[in-house]
Amino acid sequence: MRMRRRFVLLGCAAVLILSGIIWGLRRPKPLYRVTFLPSMGGVETRPHGINDSGRIAVTVRMPDGVERVVLWDKSGRMEELASFPVGSSVATMVLNNAGQVACTVFNDPNRTWNSFFWDVDRRRYTLDAPSAAEVRIRAMNNHGQVVGHWASRGPAHAFLWDQAAGMQDLGMFSGGESVACDLNDRGQIVGYFAMGSLDWRAFVYDPNLRVRELGFKKSGSDAQCLINDRGFVVGQFNSVQPGPGVCTWTVPTGSQPLPWKGGGFLQVHGLNDAGCYFVNVSREGIRVGRLEFRRRSESHLWQSGRHVRQITVHLCCGDDLRHRNVTAVSGWGINNKGTILGAMTVKGSGRWHAVLLEPMEQARSWSGLENLRMDPIRRSQP
Repeated sequence: MRMRRRFVLLGCAAVLILSGIIWGLRRPKPLYRVTFLPSMGGVETRPHGINDSGRIAVTVRMPDGVERVVLWDKSGRMEELASFPVGSSVATMVLNNAGQVACTVFNDPNRTWNSFFWDVDRRRYTLDAPSAAEVRIRAMNNHGQVVGHWASRGPAHAFLWDQAAGMQDLGMFSGGESVACDLNDRGQIVGYFAMGSLDWRAFVYDPNLRVRELGFKKSGSDAQCLINDRGFVVGQFNSVQPGPGVCTWTVPTGSQPLPWKGGGFLQVHGLNDAGCYFVNVSREGIRVGRLEFRRRSESHLWQSGRHVRQITVHLCCGDDLRHRNVTAVSGWGINNKGTILGAMTVKGSGRWHAVLLEPMEQARSWSGLENLRMDPIRRSQP
């Protein structure tokens, strides 16, 4: 009897050891070092953009409800461009390699939208449209050209803005409605248009070739569409029927739906010139009454039409214990050096925290961010 009990115990121990070895061998290799950006005493930090020199644009929500627009760089310096009063929120903010910044702010009490542009000398410009229309920006290239749409109690108009020419109505779809989502340094613009119905379709505008319809229907009310300097397009389209989906487009290949069968709600963010971007997925959990179990959020890195990896399972947070309670991860931007700007939520708070995800071989070059110093704040001129 004793011998049998001993063999049973030895067998259980062997199974546990073997399970541990198998788990260790199958455990995803850490590929990214995670650095939580300092919160400056705020209750939430949201990522917006990262450029090729490593400068980062975020917004910080303070305990009193004030929202601050802040730039950081890898040397540890901080620059506050503006702060907006309680009830305001930055809907969109973009940053280019020249250090220029543009953003759209929603003021909830007044139900108004306002858009601003900061040049490298930090002079601030307000983007104005005809008939006091509300202006919403979506993207900016490295030449300081901004695209988005404006509307004044009527159809939306895609626009192109720069300091020299001001607001230009693209006017590509007479009698219809249009939204510009992104542009590259060659002046190519992508977005959506509709002609008298809700049948939104994607387009690419080339200054030399004019407008080309991509043949996709818009997916969702705020679907994203991105283009890089090589003319590669990716967006939240569906090539046949309206609904969730992601497709790519180039001149040689035409439209190509991503081979995605994972389900869930999809968002696309952060296209760089190498064709890398994120598909962020939110999966519904199992509901029991008012409770929901196993709700998941994942961030998948793609390059062109190829799935590279799910970055969520390849994170290394060092000694920071917050990563043990991470409930959601979202890739937001990736620069041409492969450094990722993202956001995480931590169990118990439900608020977003801006984070850097650095390829492990580059981690040391960003060590200064762990001890950011607060230099005197440089404010924009009126």
